[in-house]
Amino acid sequence: MAYYNKQKEDINVSQWNEAQLKMFRINTLQERINDLWTNPLAFNDEAGKYNFELLFQSIISYWYEVRPKTNNTEMEEMDKIVNVVENFMDQNQIIKKKTIESPATYINQHVPSGFTTDINKWKILRKLLRKLEGDIKGLAELHGLSGKNKEDDSGL
Repeated sequence: MAYYNKQKEDINVSQWNEAQLKMFRINTLQERINDLWTNPLAFNDEAGKYNFELLFQSIISYWYEVRPKTNNTEMEEMDKIVNVVENFMDQNQIIKKKTIESPATYINQHVPSGFTTDINKWKILRKLLRKLEGDIKGLAELHGLSGKNKEDDSGL
C-alpha cells in the first residue's frame, strides 16, 4: 500500500511485512485444516458443504500460499496431485442421500439422517487429502515457510 506524502513530495511504502502476513495466513489455514480434520464427514450448515469439501478448499488455499516459493518441478508435481484429488472428488460421491421406499424401510434401517457414506471412496479420498496436505507441508518446510523447530532453526 502506497500513499502520497505532500510534505516530502515522494511516495512512501507501507510498513507491512509481507512475510509476516504470509505466515499469518499459513497459520490460519493450518488451524482451519486441523479443525476440519476433527470431523471431515460432517455437514457444515454455514458453508452448505461437507467438511471434507472445505478441507480440500483450505488445503488448496494453503498450496497457493506455498506455491510461489516452489520451483517449476515441484509446482508441476503438486499441480498433478491437486488435479488427481479434484478429479476424484468430482467423479465420486462420498455421501449419498438414501432412497427411502417406505417409512417402514426407513425405520428398519436406523439411519435417521437419510444419508449414507461410501466408506471405500472416503478411505481413498482421506488418503489423497492427507498426501496432498503432507506434501504441501513438506514443501513449506523445505522453502522456509514453517515455524522454527528443534531440528532446524530456519524459517521466516
